[in-house]
Amino acid sequence: MRAGGFRVLICIVMVAVFFAASASVAFAGASVKWYTAGVYYDGTGRMVISGYFKNEGTVTVDRINWITLNVELVRTDGTRWLAYTDTWRNIAVVLRPGEIYRCNLRSVEMAQQFRFQGYRVYGTINYHAADLPDA
Repeated sequence: MRAGGFRVLICIVMVAVFFAASASVAFAGASVKWYTAGVYYDGTGRMVISGYFKNEGTVTVDRINWITLNVELVRTDGTRWLAYTDTWRNIAVVLRPGEIYRCNLRSVEMAQQFRFQGYRVYGTINYHAADLPDA
């Protein structure tokens, strides 16, 4: 490759890297995730999913519109089954980037109680990014 062609190639690569870096900064935003700390039944027989929301994004979130969680329990013999699904709506919380909000999400209905040795919680979350200053 000639020296002139090599320079053109270097310039193209540098411009591409610049645009890729600019796009990642321009499209950075909110990213809230749910982390489960435990699953148990309370004294009234309701299933409780204990955990926290964490804002892993770059903008403030001013509410959780809804979160749907599925609880898969593992029996003592190792079999798994979907034991509970529920949606919680309109959770009032302000999360700045890096902040967490701990809470217990209780089942709306009485959950059928099973003996279990493990669990897996997964689902979807929808939230609202605020126009608040990130101070």
